[in-house]
Amino acid sequence: MTRRGLAPGDIGEVSFSTMDNSKVLARVRYRRYDGQEGRINRRGKTKSEARRLVMAAARERLEDRDTATTRLSPDSTVAEVAAYYFELQDERNVGNRPQYLNEEHKVASLYLLDTDFGRLTLRQLSTGAVSDEHRRIRTKGGPEGKGSPARAQHWVSLIRKVLDVAVEYNAAKDNAARTWKPPRRPKPKVAYTPKEGDVWELRKLVVAYRDRPNRKGPKPTPILLDLMDVIAGTGLRIGEALGLRWQDIDLDADPPYLRVVGTVIEGHGVRKHWQPEPKTLSSARGIPIPDYLVRTLRRRKVEAELGEHTFVFETSAGQPVGPHQARLQLTKVRKWVATNPYLGTINEQLAMHALRRMVTTDVSENVDVVAGARVAGHSQAEITEKFYWDKSGAMAPDVRDITQRLGRPYGDDEEDNI
Repeated sequence: MTRRGLAPGDIGEVSFSTMDNSKVLARVRYRRYDGQEGRINRRGKTKSEARRLVMAAARERLEDRDTATTRLSPDSTVAEVAAYYFELQDERNVGNRPQYLNEEHKVASLYLLDTDFGRLTLRQLSTGAVSDEHRRIRTKGGPEGKGSPARAQHWVSLIRKVLDVAVEYNAAKDNAARTWKPPRRPKPKVAYTPKEGDVWELRKLVVAYRDRPNRKGPKPTPILLDLMDVIAGTGLRIGEALGLRWQDIDLDADPPYLRVVGTVIEGHGVRKHWQPEPKTLSSARGIPIPDYLVRTLRRRKVEAELGEHTFVFETSAGQPVGPHQARLQLTKVRKWVATNPYLGTINEQLAMHALRRMVTTDVSENVDVVAGARVAGHSQAEITEKFYWDKSGAMAPDVRDITQRLGRPYGDDEEDNI
């Protein structure tokens, strides 16, 4: 009798034999999804127990792949796959930026390489395990045992890419982290967005700090005031504003404009440097600049030509000013104002990024959200609307021509006949 051929994913008929110790031996053939065939046997006290054990083992073997040519197999741990992922990153030279790779290494060291989750094998991994680990990081995985939703989001992004490697090298049938759906997060509230008066008040206090009577040392340069002008006049990110070079600006064009072609990177385990590309592809853009900013830049250009500076905001060593230095100046102003409350107050949320949000909100309200996204350098208008555009109290579109037709059909002086 000809034996029935097995299709990929099939399990044959179970055969039984009784052993000398009265246990039952069950045998079965199977064919894996990659086409490889095999045979497996299991022992049981009864025929039904032997059948159950051998069928469970066969179903597990169906998920195996041909891993003879790779270091990965279904018995590899998540930590081992993560280590292989980083090796491939280096070999393939995927072009990820140093600060991005440093953040991935940091997340892996905290939550993958030496954790209970990292010690799970690919056979043991399930969507439930992914869900439990995500919940742990989100609620208890931050510093001092506090929750860290941002780290949990970074972890999800990393584990999905790590398990993609396991699938690519036939060590796993599917990616449990991509099958799993994270819980829906509440819609984020748009952060504090300053008004024009808030910015004018801040400028006044920055000038007061600069010109304070008991100040020691030489008169400081107006970096903070000029940086505020650049961000409020263009909506640039602080790194983009500090990364502006004079060759990227044309003050004599009609209209005058600047181009964003790079940014200053600082932190995330890398030294401060100018990166010759902005945050994203859509961040590379040209922006017309208003008259007051033209005056500010012309003044700085005259000062720069005396020293042949490359950057609009440059240190004495010829390097671009870093975001940390700019934020530190604002912190000093804030502390000084706190000791002189009669001068005024500064909203604790009023930072450089808040100025960018103010510009984006104003453009979105007065033009449209697509224009706001283009000014901000966002890849999608949805990002602008979700995180930047403060719509509280925004005026609805003027549709009186429609509502007038739908209203009462009488003249202004006629009485209602109702």
